[in-house]
Amino acid sequence: MSEELEKWRYPRFFSDIIDEEHGIIYMNDEDSKHIVTVLRLRMGDKVIVCDKKSNDYLCELSSIDDNRIARFSILEKKENEAEPDTEITLYQAIPKNDKLDFIVQKATELGATKIVPFLSMRCV
Repeated sequence: MSEELEKWRYPRFFSDIIDEEHGIIYMNDEDSKHIVTVLRLRMGDKVIVCDKKSNDYLCELSSIDDNRIARFSILEKKENEAEPDTEITLYQAIPKNDKLDFIVQKATELGATKIVPFLSMRCV
């Protein structure tokens, strides 16, 4: 595996508290607890932090405060390439019983970006 790909293979987290100006990312309480107590990351360990704007940040754990809130320093930023280039829309007649949940789950797993249910005269 190339060195470029290897550095993006760290644990991934989502955060809304990103201060790009100062190069700092803060984690929420739940993720901080997971980072500190479950993963047992130490200062200098790296993670990937994703935001709502499809950006990935390669970060290094820089501090954990008294309230066990993790703070990361941004090392590198790149656009997330996981989003597909094509959009798939599934038009699905509303089935009987509880099959719709299963259909939505499988369609999402297969990459459907939009699911449009509709009523039809005949459906199973």
